[in-house]
Amino acid sequence: MRRALLTASLIPIAAVGGANVAHAQRTVSRPSTVLRRPTPLPSPHPTTPTPAPAPTPAPTPAPAAGGVYRVTLTGFHVNHETYDTALETDGKGDEIRIMTTVEDIDANGRSTKPPRTLSTPVYGDVNNFPSRVQAGSRSGKGGLRTGDSYPSGGATAPLQGAPLTDRIPMLLWQGMLQPGAGGVAIAPVAWEIDEGDVLTSLFPEEVSILHVVSGITSVLGGPAGAASNMVVQSADRPIGVVHYKAGGVDQLRFTPRVLTLTSTTAEAVIAGKGGAIAPGLVEVRYRDPASDLQGDYSIYLRIERMP
Repeated sequence: MRRALLTASLIPIAAVGGANVAHAQRTVSRPSTVLRRPTPLPSPHPTTPTPAPAPTPAPTPAPAAGGVYRVTLTGFHVNHETYDTALETDGKGDEIRIMTTVEDIDANGRSTKPPRTLSTPVYGDVNNFPSRVQAGSRSGKGGLRTGDSYPSGGATAPLQGAPLTDRIPMLLWQGMLQPGAGGVAIAPVAWEIDEGDVLTSLFPEEVSILHVVSGITSVLGGPAGAASNMVVQSADRPIGVVHYKAGGVDQLRFTPRVLTLTSTTAEAVIAGKGGAIAPGLVEVRYRDPASDLQGDYSIYLRIERMP
């Protein structure tokens, strides 16, 4: 503790007497005084700190109560073009059609109605093919090649206006989904178009849904077909067909990809979960496993909850 000291005063003292009396001074020291800070007294009413209020927990979202949903085919992207003949007699680059099977299912994944198939026009080079829709950058009149999208730059973009019934953006399904009440299974397939529907006869139910599990997955036990000495590069075929030999005979097998949509999976996709690549957007990709086929395509579906 610091101490404050008072300095001693010099006080003159006079002797009483004659003229010869000498004057003298002496120093008188006053005792020092120590100043102390007063000791604080305890408060008669001590204050107790008020605890901070507990944070309010975030509300748990209620499960989806169901509603009306819509699925739209918004477009496709050419990750890698398919093999084509050197003369490209069917048009420059690839020519693609999207065929989609839609099937209503119960809560156990069993079909409740006959499946229905929706088909787009053929997209690609329109030179000498006026029924096609021009798409791609292989020539001034179209033709799909690696890196192209249809619509150009808009396959993954949000929809502008209502979808169409006969071409992209194409309405695939719209209806009510209720929790625990089944849903719909949707299998879009990219077909590469060449001279004729050669493989169609091999796959009369090329995307028929035989077994459904939740999410985007391959259908188990998909249809298969065989053709002797088939030149698969010059035939209509689905991208992703497996071409192999068994017993010296060419074999073809194709397994479609299926999106199983319930109220739960629909809400997950809309929230950007459940396999979605963006909120409400699903990519269904097909790749040819054989090096002689080379095709690799992505198909995009948009799932929306309608007001």
